[in-house]
Amino acid sequence: MSAHKCILGLVLLELKNIAMTAFSDNTWHMKPNIALAKQLAKRDVPALVYDAVNLEGVAMTLPEVQTILDGITVGGHRISDQNMAMNQAKAWEFIFALVDRREFKFTKEIALKIHNIAGQEEALEWGKFRSGY
Repeated sequence: MSAHKCILGLVLLELKNIAMTAFSDNTWHMKPNIALAKQLAKRDVPALVYDAVNLEGVAMTLPEVQTILDGITVGGHRISDQNMAMNQAKAWEFIFALVDRREFKFTKEIALKIHNIAGQEEALEWGKFRSGY
């Protein structure tokens, strides 16, 4: 399930957030710019979605993913594949909302909520850990 990619991205985003707030630059004397870090992370959503769907074996190009995220269907792809891309983007928006509200903690509950969004209509059971092999 592409939730693995989403969780990896979640961890990276949290590490970036921690680095921006906890550490300062002693060489260049630059202050952390949290707003810019969030802007750059949000800008990368199409690339993150592209990586996730391709990791799942759905051959989409980055321009196709961007078109789908803009709400336009792309010929030659199943609706389920396009829904997978949209679910990935929704999962990222959920993560960004948690970060914006400073409510993000990498917990079991948050991971399951992300999987609930990312795996909707795709995984056998979304929002739950696998119960079988």
